[in-house]
Amino acid sequence: MWNGGRRWCVMLSGAKHLAVIPVPERRPFASLRVTILRSHAFDDVRHSCRRGLTMVELLIVIVVIGVLASAILVASSGLVNKSKTNNTRSMLQLVSDAVEQFKRDQTSKPTISSAKQSKGGNQFVSYAARYGQYPPDECEVFTATGLPGSTGPADPSRSLAPGKAEIVFENVPPPWDPMGFFKQGPPKEWAEHRDVLALVVAIDLFSESGSSILDRLPDRNRIPAPAQNGKPVVFLDRPKPGDSNPEPNGSWDPEFDGEIRYIVDDWGNPISYLAQRDWKDGATSNIDSSNHEKWNEASAEMIHLNGGAPIIFSWGPDGKDQLTKDAMEPNAKASLIGDFEDNNDDHVVTNPLNDDNVYANPALREKLAKGIAQ
Repeated sequence: MWNGGRRWCVMLSGAKHLAVIPVPERRPFASLRVTILRSHAFDDVRHSCRRGLTMVELLIVIVVIGVLASAILVASSGLVNKSKTNNTRSMLQLVSDAVEQFKRDQTSKPTISSAKQSKGGNQFVSYAARYGQYPPDECEVFTATGLPGSTGPADPSRSLAPGKAEIVFENVPPPWDPMGFFKQGPPKEWAEHRDVLALVVAIDLFSESGSSILDRLPDRNRIPAPAQNGKPVVFLDRPKPGDSNPEPNGSWDPEFDGEIRYIVDDWGNPISYLAQRDWKDGATSNIDSSNHEKWNEASAEMIHLNGGAPIIFSWGPDGKDQLTKDAMEPNAKASLIGDFEDNNDDHVVTNPLNDDNVYANPALREKLAKGIAQ
């Protein structure tokens, strides 16, 4: 019903009661007004977008993006290095297991570890005195030179490898930069990682079980020696069967000779291995080595700190920069050996370059920080 232009709704409730309820007026243009207002708001937004960013706003955006990108890069780099450190630690543990297996084999059935060679008169150089029952860290053991410190002309029979086999180094460009502590003159750079080469050759030749352990290393941690002119720069030269006088000839023959594979960490740098333990203060025999005397002194003292076991370690994330002639020669402390030996009588490791080293025995880090005075 209508009353003065106002609409009313009549509702019946039962049979006797009447209820009259007013109905609000319709405002047909209200929704149009809201739509018009919204349209104006969107026009303002579109106008703002067409206006674009000011130079200051653009610079702020660029700076924010740069800061975020740098933070992400640093975080991702840290995660990558942490992953590589964990992988390298696991790899070093496998190498340590192989070294200990070599020791068990040599203890139960001495072969190479029982070797002795004359150093003149009634004196002898003993393998066991120099390296214990462990693999050697000097390649001369497997050359015509024989045990370092022994005397006599070079002869293939002095090599401790079976069948007069010898490690041969070719005079070719280096696969890696030098490690430091060179005995005299410019280093033969391609031979400076002879410690890990001697380790690998000894285990492969004299410990089948130890060699099986090394075979479990990931491919990324076992790489062949670089090749030059179609042959590896380092190989195990074996006598050729059928020769009237079978002796190594220094020439690579893939059918008979043995390829030597380096052990590298997850950053691609060769690991290091210290086994010589017969250094004695003031002893003249200390010079009978291919290593620098300080190298052998540090090796003996660090092995003592390590409970008699050899030192097996990686140079960590900065190894590629640390293992260079430019880094090592002007600053002996860039090397772990130099750092250890250059701290007077305490012999401690303090150089920050060695803070990220990874050791097969994690407890060794704290011992090296305390030194031999502990």
